[in-house]
Amino acid sequence: MFDGLYSTTLEADELVTWVRVPKLELPVLAGFAETSPRHGDFADAACAVVAEVHDDVLTRLRAVLVGVADRPIVCISRNGIDLSISQRQIWHELWDSVVSDGVLREVDDQVLELASVVFVRACIDAVGCNSLRSKVDERR
Repeated sequence: MFDGLYSTTLEADELVTWVRVPKLELPVLAGFAETSPRHGDFADAACAVVAEVHDDVLTRLRAVLVGVADRPIVCISRNGIDLSISQRQIWHELWDSVVSDGVLREVDDQVLELASVVFVRACIDAVGCNSLRSKVDERR
């Protein structure tokens, strides 16, 4: 459906009338972060994260970046991440793995910098850097 940045394959007389969003099973945490020149402007880059957590272990993490390429990019999907070490360290290590996976190889360095910021912020928004158990209980 997406043909490029700011364009789709829809004809002038067509519009999207529905989308399907799968139901998420608990405990699921979600986070979102974006960056723009001014508050309210269209985002230069954004990231949405969905995290599944069981017994203080991040059992699944999926992140999608938008605004960094001509279509949304599923940049990471990892399983079994132990959150007992520094979570800030985890997010930065995950970002390094995103870059090394090559899914962002066509993104220029300036946009890549923005993408790294929104990725880490979205992960922290979803899971946090403090007590994971309280974050899960809060959102139930």
